[in-house]
Amino acid sequence: MHRPFRRAVLVALAATTALTAAAPAVAAPTAPALQDPAVPGAVRTAPAEPRWGACARDPQDTHGARLDAAGVRCAELTVPVDHADPGGPTLTVAVSRLAATAPDGGLGPLLVNGGGPGGRGLHLPLDAAAALGETAGRYDLIGMDPRGIGRSTPVDCGWPTGSAIRSAGTGLLDFLTASAAQRELAHACHETAGPLLPFLTTRQTAGDIDHLRAALGARRLHYLGYSYGSYLGQVYGQLFPDRLGRTVLDGVIDPDRYGAHPLADTTAANEAALREWAAWTADRHATYRLGRDADAVLREVSRLVGAAAARPLRVGDHRLDHHTLPVLHLSSLGTDTDAARDSLARTTGLLARAADGERVTAHADLDRRLRLLLTADHSAFGSAQTAVLCGDAVDTRTTLARYLALRAESARHPFAGPVAGNTTPCAHWPEPREPLTDVDDATPVLLVAATADPRTSYDHARAVRERRPDARLITLEDSSQHGVFGVLGNRCVDDAVNAYLATGRLPATDLTCAPR
Repeated sequence: MHRPFRRAVLVALAATTALTAAAPAVAAPTAPALQDPAVPGAVRTAPAEPRWGACARDPQDTHGARLDAAGVRCAELTVPVDHADPGGPTLTVAVSRLAATAPDGGLGPLLVNGGGPGGRGLHLPLDAAAALGETAGRYDLIGMDPRGIGRSTPVDCGWPTGSAIRSAGTGLLDFLTASAAQRELAHACHETAGPLLPFLTTRQTAGDIDHLRAALGARRLHYLGYSYGSYLGQVYGQLFPDRLGRTVLDGVIDPDRYGAHPLADTTAANEAALREWAAWTADRHATYRLGRDADAVLREVSRLVGAAAARPLRVGDHRLDHHTLPVLHLSSLGTDTDAARDSLARTTGLLARAADGERVTAHADLDRRLRLLLTADHSAFGSAQTAVLCGDAVDTRTTLARYLALRAESARHPFAGPVAGNTTPCAHWPEPREPLTDVDDATPVLLVAATADPRTSYDHARAVRERRPDARLITLEDSSQHGVFGVLGNRCVDDAVNAYLATGRLPATDLTCAPR
């Protein structure tokens, strides 16, 4: 059984190129000056090799100690704040490495990105090693806290929440209230991190990745990216087409539809995932007592939202209103494992007791989710996630246009529409310094997607596959799992991905896998 990849509870992008040659992708330790295709005219010399050392920063750093115990080494890389100005101000990017064990030195670095944006990555070499099995020893497995995140030069806007995702509620007054809250979040970022915000973008992060590749002395860098990490990988491949090796993109984002509203076209999939959960819960009515059929369970969820609108539900020290309660449910729909469904059913039952006036206390998993959603504990995560999304693209529609679009989407999808269609801080962000990257790179890659993924809809993967005739798509049927390889333990998916990463040969045809 593979150990699951760690990922944030609330993923905004629900929200994520490869050469099939099998030759090792490692060059000499130093490289000549490089012409950077992301920044025409900019010339950059190869940076110094990272100074690998212990990951633990002090005796209380249990996460770093875990990495040290497993043989992972950490370093800090100095990169330009703006890759268009390589001699200008710098920031640091934290990286980690689990060295290859192959006698011949292996195939070079394989960078793992778990998505977000905003997700930390120093721990990912360990999780990737568990998923890759015997193949792991053939790569230097590389993790990175992207710029603005974790141990890299961070951005923290001092928010009272770890996520900007909220439901717009119902009606114009609710919408205006939600929009005002998003304006306040944006203002807090401008006040605390203004000078850095224009440079917290996907293109700049892609420049950091190439800076790391050069520092490692690698001619090419292999890549495994989930969710938003699939978008980052495509941008890197577009900007640096000769420097990307074997690439797996899981939970695929279509770059043509990436923008300031990452959940905008996931409403149908989220509604379907909620109904699937409701049916699963109804089949276990004796356990959960939420309804004997899916419609009854869904009515109970709607009752809870209505109760929270009348008076916020009290769960221990937390208060859930109708702007936050739907987000709590939506955040649980990125996986279809029985454990996740059980957790949501038990959470719904607890909220039902709170709505009936009973004093309740959150269990450990729910408390963790509520702290992310309702406290400042994870302000840095939400700040970085939003900074990247809004640094890449802003919402230029008028308030009226946003409201009319929200009403239309909410009429079609009453559960997910008010969340996916709500205003975000990107409506109050300055225009990006550079346009979104046009991705027309047709390099062969291996794509992985589940047909009912509620974070990055399956048609995103189909669209990317159609534009890359030599790529291959592994489809997990009848599953709402977001991020499949190494997460579910599905042998069909895992074996196919590992075979590709071991040999560099894509499957002969697209592959369809059963969910169990």
